[in-house]
Amino acid sequence: MVKNRIKEIIVESGLKQNFVAQKVGVTDSLMSQWANNKKQPKIQNLMKLSNVLGCKIEELYGRHR
Repeated sequence: MVKNRIKEIIVESGLKQNFVAQKVGVTDSLMSQWANNKKQPKIQNLMKLSNVLGCKIEELYGRHR
C-alpha cells in the first residue's frame, strides 16, 4: 500500500477532518482510516478530496506542492 499525505494536507489546509469528510460525502470514521493509511480511497473519492483540499490527486500521494 502506498502511503498517502491526506492527513498532512488536511492540516496544511486549516480545515477540520470531519468537515472534509462531510464535503467528500463519507463518514468521519472512513476519513480517519484514509488519513491514518489504514484504507485507501477509491478514485472517485480521491477526485472529491482533491477538489475540497485544493490540490492535485498526485499531491495526496507524495508529490509536494
